[in-house]
Formats: sequence, structure tokens, C-alpha cells
Amino acid sequence: MQTLEEFLQQYHLRRALIVFISVQLIGSGLALGLAKSAPGLTAIPGIGIEILRGIPALLIIFVVWFELVAKKINATQSLVQIFQRITRVDIAAIALFNLAFGICSIVAILLAIQLLSPGSLTETLEPKQLSLFALLIGAATSTILAPISEEIVFRGWLFNALKRRLNPWPAIISSSLVFAAIHPPLSFVTTFLFGTCAAIVYFKTSNLWASILVHALNNMLISTQSVAEHILIQAGLVNDSNNLMQMAFMLGIPSILATLWLGHYLVIKKRFFNLLVSLSP
Repeated sequence: MQTLEEFLQQYHLRRALIVFISVQLIGSGLALGLAKSAPGLTAIPGIGIEILRGIPALLIIFVVWFELVAKKINATQSLVQIFQRITRVDIAAIALFNLAFGICSIVAILLAIQLLSPGSLTETLEPKQLSLFALLIGAATSTILAPISEEIVFRGWLFNALKRRLNPWPAIISSSLVFAAIHPPLSFVTTFLFGTCAAIVYFKTSNLWASILVHALNNMLISTQSVAEHILIQAGLVNDSNNLMQMAFMLGIPSILATLWLGHYLVIKKRFFNLLVSLSP
């Protein structure tokens, strides 16, 4: 019986591109239709963008699920085998490495803004006017829908298509650049790093569920931080950009230490980023 990974590897890039664009157009149309038919819902601060993110992601999952059912492919088979070639510790280390390095990158970006354009720092750090409900919906989208849909698109479709034409590293770098390009510019570096980690996980394990799990864990940590920040602001414990800047620097030093330690574990001890070394069961 064909596996999920074999099905995705055989997916033609042109077909994948047509499906992706169609889903984005249809999903955006449905989101706009929902905004008009339920103005009370979309009046909640921040909920509109979450609807625009969530509906296309859900449609991608539905399209692939429909094809899997039609071809009688068991998508859960690789989920059951997820830890055969990668341990829970490895998955946690990869997600935490990306998160810690991401915090370091954000601190570096904030320092650069402060040095080059101090006036724009306040605007950059200004807390967004989002409701807790919108943040929770966003957390669900980021933790469940986005990991599945984005891993299908960028690792299952794009990376596999590039790997048929390129060596592993160029395919990983290229697919990660495209992945980062669709995200906000301020997070380009961190998103590119995460895309690289996810592609390596997928390449080494030949298991899409492994990269989905890493993606979900990473997004869950980021979503938790966003919800916690909102609660702190509402409670009056954080009330301006200076507080957020201080929090960023307070997280910066431990994040550097965590990045170095986790990097040593992944690169030196596990040789995880050496694609010529296979992971042992």
C-alpha cells in the first residue's frame, strides 16, 4: 500500500501549484464572504486575519485528505512509525533550538532598529490591538492547521519537487527561502531557519508527520508566548514598548546559551545537520 510520503513525492509541482493558488483564492473568497455574512464575528479585533489564514489551510488539508481517501492511502501509518528514526528528545531539541535562535535573531533585529532608526522602535514594538479570543483562534490555527497544511505544501510538495532536480542542501535552502518569503518580513530569518530544520527532519526521517510535529511544537511555543504577553498587558504588568524591549533582552542571554547548548547537541553530538549521516532507530 502506498504511503503518505510516497503519494506526496509523486505529486507534480505544476499540479501542486495549481492546487495551492486555487485554494488561496477560494479560501480568501470564503473568508470575505464570512466577513460580510457575520459582521459581528469579524468585528472582534484580530479575528479577520485568523479567518484568512485558517480557511485556506483547512482547504489544503481537505483536498489532500480527499485524494488520500480516493486512493485508499493510510496517512496514519507513518504517524505510528514517527519515532522509528527520530526520538522525542531530537524533536524537542530541534523545536527549542529554532525558538531560542529565533529570540536571538529578534533581539538582534531590535538592536539594529534602535541603532539605525530609534524612532521606529516604538512602532515596531507597539502591542497589537488583538482580543484574547482572536489570539486563541490564532493559536489553534498555528498549532493544528498551519503545521499540517504548510508541511504538505513546502516539504511534501515543494521540497520533494526540488529534490528531484537538485542535491539535498540546495533543495532545503530553496524551499526554506520560499517558505520564509510568505511570512512577515520581520520574522524572515527565524522562519527560514525553521524551514531549514523542518526540511532536514523530513529528509532524514522520510516522515512528514515528524516535520509536522516539530512545526506544531514550535508554533505552540510561539502562540503561548503571544497569549501570555496579551495577558500581561491586560493585567498592566507590561504597558509600553520599553517593557517589551526589556523582556526581549532578558530572554536574549538565556536564549544565546540555549542555542549554543542545543546546537552542540544537534550538530556535534547527533550530527543532525550532516545529511550524509543517517539517524539510527
